[in-house]
Amino acid sequence: MATSTPPEPFGASPSTRSRSTGLLVTRAPALRRFWYPVARIDALVDGPVARRLLGVDLVVWSSTPGRVAAAYDRCPHRDARLSAGAVEECRLVCAYHHWAFGDDGRAVHIPQLGAGRPIPPKARLEIYGCAERYGWAWVALDEPVASIPEVPEFGAEGWRAVHEPESWWRCSAPHLVDNNLDPAHIPIVHRASFGVSGHPEVPVAEVRRTPTGLASSYEVPVADAPGGVGSTVRTTTTLVHGPFFVVVGIDYPNGVRHRILKACTPVDDDTTHQLQVVLRTDTEDDVSSAAIREFDGRVWEEDRSVLETTWPDFHLGVEANVHLKIDRTSIEYRRLLAEIVDGRFPVR
Repeated sequence: MATSTPPEPFGASPSTRSRSTGLLVTRAPALRRFWYPVARIDALVDGPVARRLLGVDLVVWSSTPGRVAAAYDRCPHRDARLSAGAVEECRLVCAYHHWAFGDDGRAVHIPQLGAGRPIPPKARLEIYGCAERYGWAWVALDEPVASIPEVPEFGAEGWRAVHEPESWWRCSAPHLVDNNLDPAHIPIVHRASFGVSGHPEVPVAEVRRTPTGLASSYEVPVADAPGGVGSTVRTTTTLVHGPFFVVVGIDYPNGVRHRILKACTPVDDDTTHQLQVVLRTDTEDDVSSAAIREFDGRVWEEDRSVLETTWPDFHLGVEANVHLKIDRTSIEYRRLLAEIVDGRFPVR
């Protein structure tokens, strides 16, 4: 199963970085101006959690149900990690000296001062934009240029949600997104799960730009699907919102509609934090949530076996890689990322 806890910090060797010729996500300031989910809301029930986004260490907490906050994970007093603290009386409390902070980052209680003494105005945290949606806490490091993506099926009548485990991948966020846009690897990498082995030819996807990113669609035969329906054909429409949020829409001939909300949150150049929710139009009696998680877990491990061999830099220039006609979506994704990195997205 995919890693369910954040890995220890690690990075590519100096020789790897010095030879990088493509995008390294921490070196692209424009990527800071998008919303990224960093934690499942239920991960905040027992107190603050540590997360990393684009190389920035965060503490994320929920002071009250339905309210989330995020800050730089360093107490301004004596540098302790605030994620090692607790949430008490709707305040983030540092474990070192029990300084307490409100959601706006200002210190609201310093035990060592005593009653009636003013709190120093510099006793405040570096706060980031934080919001709750789709059962996740989202963070924007800088003023965002786009809203949190809209997924109309989430919470709509006739759709159920299956929340899957958070996972961490030792590959770059662009490579994880690119993997989800690529039908060519399905019969090869996923031959033990749902790919039709021995048929490497795949259709060329139809691709178009959208106001929030791009959309691609194709049909491909598959050997299986969640619930073990057997051989079938799935019609896939994939929407990319901004740099690293993907909604994969899959429709089956039996009428079942399946949507995957996949956030490929960039931890740093070498690590990606994946959050995923599956939406379906069938019932728990038809296919259990456990069966969906088990199926996706197998698929993830197949993808992991190749994605964690990729280099951390991702080429944006289409001439840097060898492409085929079937790579049309990947080419358009590189063009989209180039616009984002250059500050030319969204088009106004």
